[in-house]
Amino acid sequence: MGRSSTLTGIFTAAGLIAAVGVMAAPGAGAQTSGEPAAFTVIADHLSNPRGLAPAPGGSLYLAEAGAGGDVCVAGGPEGVSCAGLTGSFDWLSASGVKRIVTGLISVSGPGGAFAEGPVSVSRGPDSKIYGQFGLNSQGVPPEGAIPADLRDAALAELGHLWLVKPDGSAGDVSDVGDQDWTWTSTRTDLAPNDFPDANPNAVLYSGGHRYVVDAGANTLVAGQAERRGKGPRLLRCSGGLAKRLRADMRRPGP
Repeated sequence: MGRSSTLTGIFTAAGLIAAVGVMAAPGAGAQTSGEPAAFTVIADHLSNPRGLAPAPGGSLYLAEAGAGGDVCVAGGPEGVSCAGLTGSFDWLSASGVKRIVTGLISVSGPGGAFAEGPVSVSRGPDSKIYGQFGLNSQGVPPEGAIPADLRDAALAELGHLWLVKPDGSAGDVSDVGDQDWTWTSTRTDLAPNDFPDANPNAVLYSGGHRYVVDAGANTLVAGQAERRGKGPRLLRCSGGLAKRLRADMRRPGP
């Protein structure tokens, strides 16, 4: 993916990844036993659901990317993108879907197709959850191009990692997408036709560490704990970090 200069560009680049992604078929000779597993709908009328994670008591956490909005930006290389505040982080239980945080940024094609916004969740410490937004803020239009409140939300949320408390209050942990975009901007030789780019799309909290994979930068990053009032740094997953990740994997699950 190349650098995106508008909401149209950053949306479409991420949407194309989702559109062309495929799952590898089982190898020749693979066998299945019994009848195919039956699935039952346990929640409907969702709004472009994305990441799913286990929650206490057998419930689930969910990220809904939303359905875009009524503010559309035309003229980009890929057509029209529409933005709104329709994304959310949710809690699913036997009682139904409870939207913990609502009114979050959502960027989509016309009609809400291929939306990007909240894309991933992971259970954190003390009944908190980590929530990841896709894309990055580099393609947000300049002042005056879209309403100020929508632009502010896009700048504050796209590509960011949040920590959400059970009461719905949330705090910004890191601008993962923008850090990854900057990292790729200094390494364009790795992908001359694609970099700079960033689209963080999955978060995992494990062993006291936060990991984020980025489909645009093609990286796995980890966040360190805050120190001396500074936000967490993000590190490439190599060397000592890779050893730490392997050690985390050997520990019992949460």
